[in-house]
Amino acid sequence: MLKVVLLLKKIELNSYLINNNGCVEVKVNSILFMDYMKESLKKWWDEPESYLLGVISGLIDSDGNIGNGEIVITNKNKSILKKVKEIINKKNIHTKLWIKQNKGKEDKWKFNIYKLRIGTALKNLDHCSLKVKFLNSGDSAATNRH
Repeated sequence: MLKVVLLLKKIELNSYLINNNGCVEVKVNSILFMDYMKESLKKWWDEPESYLLGVISGLIDSDGNIGNGEIVITNKNKSILKKVKEIINKKNIHTKLWIKQNKGKEDKWKFNIYKLRIGTALKNLDHCSLKVKFLNSGDSAATNRH
């Protein structure tokens, strides 16, 4: 992980590591980096399952909410959520993808938002989502942090 941070610094992206119960997170706040990651995403789906579960864990922690016994990832990119759904369904975990239209007053705020509901059986897989780890802890505030 330290190599990743050093690489990010070389390309002038500030990042930092967080070690939480054996799961290491790399945090980067950058639109440029996000654009790069979107392009790289197309290649990710050929990676090993453990890597994919890490990507899904990151999506849950960044774009997800947990409450009322469910895990929901919200994203504007339908293709990402369709791929996540496909991977999770291979593990026989129920998912449901639906669309919600954002109804802003101006046209620029009117767009589709996609939501993926994931069965809580996901907590039984080997992953590093901090929000999912809090699912049964009783700490409801912790599940929606970040």
